[in-house]
Amino acid sequence: MDITHITSLLGGIALFLYGMSIMGAGLEKLAGGKMQGVLQKLTSSTLKAVIFGTLITGVIQSSAGTVVICVGLVNSGIMTLTQSVGVIMGANIGTTVTGQLIRMADISGDSLWLTLIQPKTFAPVVAFVGCIFYVFIRNAKKKAMEQYNAENTTEETAEKEAPETAPADTAAFNLTRLYRFRDLDTVIRAAHILEGHYNGENSLYKDPLTREYHLIISKSGHTPEEFNKICNILSEYAGNRKYVPTMRAFYQEHMEIIVKDEALQKLAQLA
Repeated sequence: MDITHITSLLGGIALFLYGMSIMGAGLEKLAGGKMQGVLQKLTSSTLKAVIFGTLITGVIQSSAGTVVICVGLVNSGIMTLTQSVGVIMGANIGTTVTGQLIRMADISGDSLWLTLIQPKTFAPVVAFVGCIFYVFIRNAKKKAMEQYNAENTTEETAEKEAPETAPADTAAFNLTRLYRFRDLDTVIRAAHILEGHYNGENSLYKDPLTREYHLIISKSGHTPEEFNKICNILSEYAGNRKYVPTMRAFYQEHMEIIVKDEALQKLAQLA
């Protein structure tokens, strides 16, 4: 073994660890209230967690990858330590799937079933099915985005054509703001900053297309000066989007609601 073999080994390990880190971070950003609920159901008992860990490791064929993902999810508070223990135990079982796949390559016979279970046969089939799903999912997302843009255009048109003789509605519109956050961690940081300073009505939604988080926040019982300061703080963490009264109904119908009415207050209680 010369020095080039050692450097190749170190480079491979570095790429592997970096890839696992990127995958774990991506799952943390992807995770929301719905994913946390699914993981809670799949790991509600030790047996379920072991089976879940076995299946996940069998799919990605890397017990280390499963462990890295578990660590990331535990750090983000999406999974508990108790849940992750069962998953890691299952990962040690699932890592044997790789050896079984290699063994299947040596299976020979005239039976159609034996031919289908060989990796060189079912791997292309799985890849083909995955590509079909990917194409349909992309088309569905494209149609949903077009519908979203069309409805936004309709809302902006309705706002422009609305009569100016409605001071009550105008006042309510001016005292409600919409902020767009890149991830849930940023929302939680902003919630901690505003803890004790804001106690009004606010709801948090998640865009299923962009994976971004949208906060609709109202002035409620705060003075205009107080609300303006609160909005200035939120502007440091999120982008300010134009808000029209009809957008609340659109969000309730087309987006996933994460926390309703007291989003910042409840998120501020998280560690």
